[in-house]
Amino acid sequence: DAFAQQAPFGNAELSEVAFEVKARLVRKGEEDYGITRNTEEGEDTGPASGAEQVIDVLDNFSLTNVALGKKEFRVLVKDLMKNVIENLEKKDAARVPVFKAKFMPFFQEVEKRFADIDFYF
Repeated sequence: DAFAQQAPFGNAELSEVAFEVKARLVRKGEEDYGITRNTEEGEDTGPASGAEQVIDVLDNFSLTNVALGKKEFRVLVKDLMKNVIENLEKKDAARVPVFKAKFMPFFQEVEKRFADIDFYF
């Protein structure tokens, strides 16, 4: 919860305007904990067949890739920013100027790298 200063992801770092989440590729479908793939000598025989690689955060939270154009992104951000500011004003008005000051540089950086970013909801 951004307003309570708690990360919704266990491995996230909260800045004043966004979460930085560290994700990793994991193999899904080979959760046998090494029991069936180990030889008598204790050697691992490799990955289970049929396993797929997924990004852990996307898979754990069932996030879906959403194609956004810059125009849709700007509308979404405008609405989100309005809601965040309203909630901050109710809960901790002193954070509003900090949020406003730090959000624009963040937003501008996202817009510069827009073509390289994937969005998930």
